[in-house]
Amino acid sequence: MVRLKQKDKANEELRKLRVKIDRIDKNIIKQLHKRWTIAQKMKKLKKRFGIKIVEDTRVRDMKLKHGTAAKKFIVPEDVIQKVFSVIIRESLKHQKGKTIKKRNIKVRK
Repeated sequence: MVRLKQKDKANEELRKLRVKIDRIDKNIIKQLHKRWTIAQKMKKLKKRFGIKIVEDTRVRDMKLKHGTAAKKFIVPEDVIQKVFSVIIRESLKHQKGKTIKKRNIKVRK
């Protein structure tokens, strides 16, 4: 009986932690939406002024910043680099016009 109560407490604690994770995930998605919107503006500016889409020095600088932030927050750097590699790649694909156009969807705040 005592073990069952402990398991119930553990399950309740897990439920609370999962709620927190869900909130964080939702915030990550909101932030990615904001980043996507900014990338759209960058695409227009780059096109208008003939600036090339991929700026190697910018990508290199971003990787260094991400690595520094990973160390600061004690997150494995290789994980952060992989995550941002996907984000940057998709952003550049979008700026090059190689992704499906965004539907007009409002994100709840």
